[in-house]
Amino acid sequence: MCHAAVPVAALLVATGCAPRSGWQRTDQVCQRADPPRICFEADPDAPLTLEVGSVTLVPGECAEAPRGRTALLRYTVVDGRAGRIEERVGIGRARALVVTAFETDEGLQTDTNRVGCP
Repeated sequence: MCHAAVPVAALLVATGCAPRSGWQRTDQVCQRADPPRICFEADPDAPLTLEVGSVTLVPGECAEAPRGRTALLRYTVVDGRAGRIEERVGIGRARALVVTAFETDEGLQTDTNRVGCP
């Protein structure tokens, strides 16, 4: 049982966490050498934002990490009416994570899609 935890712990140490500062807005188009990035999509009429590191994004915006390596990314989708959803997901260099937020009868929901850079 203990041996199963070793690879998971090693993966977390190797990947690290994405830093909270140094994020900057960027284009949706990325290249193979680019650091990990996150893009936010949502209904344009919904009062939704996405917080990642030190940046707050509105639908249609992207941000890239300050360091170009694989990271455990923590982000929060904030709904001005219904609350917030916090998530963590791994993302690597030359990859973009597209977060889509939408509301259902159960409340705020998110869907993620990892996209490779050409």
